[in-house]
Amino acid sequence: MKIFKTSNSAIYEKPCFDSQYTDETVFGTEATVLEECGGWLKVRTFYGYEGYVTSDSVGDGEVGEYVVCAHHTDVLPAPEYQYAPILSISKGARVVVCETEDHGRFFKVELPDGELGYVRKSSLKKYCSRIW
Repeated sequence: MKIFKTSNSAIYEKPCFDSQYTDETVFGTEATVLEECGGWLKVRTFYGYEGYVTSDSVGDGEVGEYVVCAHHTDVLPAPEYQYAPILSISKGARVVVCETEDHGRFFKVELPDGELGYVRKSSLKKYCSRIW
């Protein structure tokens, strides 16, 4: 499965930066790759939107069972606040919690490239799909 691995990824109408910016996605959003085009990928998001993204914004991974509920949160290299973040992700991003061992105020998470990090528990909620 392919997912967006950058905090926010722009989706363009055509495979170039001069093209119209038509949508964006957040970290952990599922994508289907429809076509490759010289450093660009034509993708379809899980909600059916199609457009072009840079090939480095998408990678292999799974959609996480947890969603960021804070406006943004940091993925840290250790379960302590004093470290510089590996990545900052925004509200709505989906993350894979890879172990539920007690890390104090943190969950251990796995990023799409296999790197491990820690996210504040207060920033995440178990994802619940609802049909309205």
